[in-house]
Amino acid sequence: MNKIGMVVSVCWLALAGPAQAAPVVSHFPHQGLGQFLAERFDLTSIRSSFGPRRTMHQRSFADFQLKPTRATNTLVEFAYPDWFYRMVVTERRDINSDGVEDLAVCFTDKAMNGGSYATQQSLLVTRLSPDAHAIALSFDTNACDATADHAPGSKPGAADPSASDAYYEAIGRFIYGFHRAGISLTQLNDPELARRGPPELATRARSMAQKLDRILHGEVKPPEAELQEILGESVAISAEIRSWQQGGAK
Repeated sequence: MNKIGMVVSVCWLALAGPAQAAPVVSHFPHQGLGQFLAERFDLTSIRSSFGPRRTMHQRSFADFQLKPTRATNTLVEFAYPDWFYRMVVTERRDINSDGVEDLAVCFTDKAMNGGSYATQQSLLVTRLSPDAHAIALSFDTNACDATADHAPGSKPGAADPSASDAYYEAIGRFIYGFHRAGISLTQLNDPELARRGPPELATRARSMAQKLDRILHGEVKPPEAELQEILGESVAISAEIRSWQQGGAK
């Protein structure tokens, strides 16, 4: 892990507060997991063939109008004449020890139209609240080594590290930190805050909500240092809103 990654990890652990022994929380369904991933896995959190053609409103397989040709409690598969996608769940447990259940997933993304695009990625997939999308974090799970359920011609680890890879890892860490700190767009856009809250706080919250929405939808791609500044500012605004809700809103 580089120095920036170490600093970011320490900061997020500090935001989360001291570690406490507690049961692992799960926000994944016990049944129909494959179908859930088709509908709620956030494709913006990984590098994939969807990237060049994705619009700001397209985050999941379902958003691309793709329907699984096979879905079980351990995999979801899209086998089409021109393209093949598969997510195989090899484990479900608290892999990164943050108190939230994760999935170890092998993701296959392969052209079937004569093209050479063919990759596999081992992912740690997590979901940090009941209303959140599932996202991939930068964490080596070796999921593709744990299953022989590979698509012919796929190339595990074929994608070389690049600026795009680094950004997808950075945005994954940003989204994780955003949810881990308990921030939500609903809180920032609270109409009650706009009506009765301190005008300066309401304006900052609204501006931050718009900024976060653009980042989460891929409209802008700030560098990692700026992402961390935005996350820190979001945490501060969120804390001020909670303070107002507990005191000034009464």
